[in-house]
Amino acid sequence: MANFGALTDHFNLAASIGTLVESSKTPVANSRADALDENGDIAVAAWYGNKDGDLYEASCTYQVDTNDVNVAALKLGELSTGVVVTSIEISTSNGDWPRVTVSGTLGTGALEQGKTYAMPTGTVAAKKQAQIIAGITLTSGKLTSASLSASCDLVTANDGEGEPVAHGVSGAVATATAEAVAITDESPVLAADAGWKSQPGSSLNEPQAAWHTGSISVEKTLTVTIAAPAE
Repeated sequence: MANFGALTDHFNLAASIGTLVESSKTPVANSRADALDENGDIAVAAWYGNKDGDLYEASCTYQVDTNDVNVAALKLGELSTGVVVTSIEISTSNGDWPRVTVSGTLGTGALEQGKTYAMPTGTVAAKKQAQIIAGITLTSGKLTSASLSASCDLVTANDGEGEPVAHGVSGAVATATAEAVAITDESPVLAADAGWKSQPGSSLNEPQAAWHTGSISVEKTLTVTIAAPAE
């Protein structure tokens, strides 16, 4: 069935991550400039920013269900000319297989420096299990969910009519989170690994008629790689 289910792998990552389960592609929205008349009504309007309709926001979600994934092999930034990844989110839980959502922009042309940012070192196992991927250590309690995400900014240079003429990326940061539940008299204990900063620290929740839970969120900046200029 040609129009049923997730079919298009915009980032060509299914072979290295797993099964494609969701896919989307949406034109980047134009902006509008208005000229107002003496009554404050719009006399004329112009739309700009993606006038030719060449730029798209795209997202693909992959399910890690066959092979383990080497997280450090995933990258933000320019995967190929016209394909830029600005966000990667890896989510795991005790109730489902891990999922990796990759989002970005299509149709940009070559980036001004061909930048990429490698994800932190870690592994996602192809199993229905909550998994700490990077950045956090659990010393007490049982893990119930964890995630690792990273993002960078897509920066655009526009011409005099507001149309994009160049693109670049900058400012990549990774965030790791984890949640755990108490199973003994000890509270769940989660801590940031070396090189990661806790934001602002491990929390503890004591709900009514339920087991205590703890959570943490940590961050680190990512190292940039700049492509060698073409000769």
